[in-house]
Formats: sequence, structure tokens, C-alpha cells
Amino acid sequence: MRTLIALYTTCVLMWGVANAATPLCGSTVTGSIQFTSDMYCGPNQTGLTVVASHVEIDFNGFSMIGPGIMHYTTGIDAFGVDAVTIRGGGKLEGFYWPILIVHGSGHLITGMTVPADWNEPLTLRNTRSSQVTDNTIARLLIAADPGSTAEDNRIMRNRFQGSPMGGSLGIVGQGTSRTLVQANAMNMAGIGLVETGSNDVLGNRITDGWIAMYESSDNRIAGNRISNQPPFGGFEGIWIGGGLNPNCAQARPSSGNLIVGNTIAYSPIAVRFGTTTPCMMGAQNNWIQDNMFARISVAALYFEPSAQNNDARFNQYVSVATQAIDYGTGNLWP
Repeated sequence: MRTLIALYTTCVLMWGVANAATPLCGSTVTGSIQFTSDMYCGPNQTGLTVVASHVEIDFNGFSMIGPGIMHYTTGIDAFGVDAVTIRGGGKLEGFYWPILIVHGSGHLITGMTVPADWNEPLTLRNTRSSQVTDNTIARLLIAADPGSTAEDNRIMRNRFQGSPMGGSLGIVGQGTSRTLVQANAMNMAGIGLVETGSNDVLGNRITDGWIAMYESSDNRIAGNRISNQPPFGGFEGIWIGGGLNPNCAQARPSSGNLIVGNTIAYSPIAVRFGTTTPCMMGAQNNWIQDNMFARISVAALYFEPSAQNNDARFNQYVSVATQAIDYGTGNLWP
């Protein structure tokens, strides 16, 4: 019996030591690991591929450095597994796809630094009930492929630092819904909602950026502060638009969105409604109320011809050039 216990203990210790060592580039991950040094990957080398559920990758303050984005490699790749955790205050850069997680639920990315780069965004596709929290990143994409869903994901307390081509958070696809985007700080970065619905964008601080919706409905945009200070004051604060698809049978307006309690300052236009397309599908039946528009150089509200029946009453205006420019029909203001 003591021999069996000793053998079991030895196996456990060997497993723990193996998991504590920094893996090699191109490794397949089947169990939790913790870095003990930086990891450098050469040309055409992928970082790690996760093939098991309930795996934790703890960077432990170290970095994973790729060969450069022109090599089109992936830093951490996970497909069809659940509960992948990536954490530990590390830095991940030099990969064309820094993190790519496809399918599964319960994933967590926290405490990481993914610097601005000319690469693809940190991406979660078709995931459910996953969290991206307390990171410093440039771009993030939450997406649903046709026929798939991406639901109940949480994007909270991240710091978005725009790259030379701008930072962004994208919520994209008809299968995306119930995403919570809350308390993020965004510098030279925007939030885009495309063909999505029933998401909450709450209490974010955006500097030199915007919130844009295309073919997106029933979203709540509340309590955000958007400030486009000179010389970067060329952005609309919020854009509500329809689809750009020239096929009118497929184009849809953005409708039923609630824009409430936001502060938008220094933009030439605070809220712009509508996308002028041959189909005239723009912003329809949205509610824009109890917002503060300050120091707006062109118009607080700008309704394009495709904007219809939007209710933009009961907002506050401070130092705005014009309260509204209205080329649409049935819109209510001020």
C-alpha cells in the first residue's frame, strides 16, 4: 500500500511540475498550465492550441511573443471546448490572431495585455456566457456566424487603447444577443453593433470614439460618456443606421433602440439617424431621451431622409450650434 501511495504521489508531483513549465510553441494544451518564463514563437509558429475543456492558462506575469503579424499565426486557439480561462497579467503580441475562441461557453479572459497591432481582433465566435474583463486591449470581436448564436457574454472594465488604425469593440451577427458591455474605458476606439439585438451598452467612457449601430434593434445604450476633444472631434457620438446592403429584400432598419442618459460632448453631431441607401433603410422608431448634448458644432440631432418616427424629445442642450437638422419624416424633437 505504501508503495502505491508513493507511486501516486510521485505521479502527482511530476504532473504539477510539467504543468508549471512554460510550454513550447505549437503545443496542444489538454490541462491547466502556468508560465515560468516568456515564450517566443518563430516564423509560422502558432502559440498554443487548447483541445480540452476547463483549462486555465496562467501567464503568471510573463509574455507570449509571436513572429509578427505577417506570418498569420494564432497566439491561443480553442475550438469546441468549454470554460477556457486565460489570465495572469501577461502580454500577448506579435500574432495575426492573438486569441481565437470558437464555440463553447463559460470562457474567461482577464488581466491580460494585448497591445495595439495591425492584426485581427481578440475574437470570441459563437460563444455563450463568456467574460472578457479587466484587460488592456486594442480590438475585440464578439460574433455569431450564420446559423449560430453568441449569447449572454460580458465585456466589462476593459481598457481599449486604439491602434494606428483605431481600436474597436464589435458585436456582430444576427445570432448575437444579450451582450453586456459595461464600464469600459475606450481611447481612440469605438463600439459597433452590426445585425444584432437586445444588447446593453452601459456606463462606458469613450474618448475620441463613437457608438455605431447598423441593422441593430432593441439595444439599450445608457449612461455612457462620449467626448471627442479637438483635434479628434470629427466623429459622431452615436450613429443609428440601417443596412448598407443594396438588396432591399435583405436590408433592415435599426429600430426599437433606447438611447437614454448619455452625455455626448464636442462632436460635430451628437446623434445621427439613418443610412442613405437605395432602399432607404435607416433609423426608425428609436427613443432618444434624457441625454446631455454639449458643445456640439453642427447639430445635436441629424436626421437623414431615411430616418422615420424617431422620438428624440426631452434631451438637454448646452452650447450646441443647432438642436436638430431633420430631413426625415415623423421624427419628434426637441
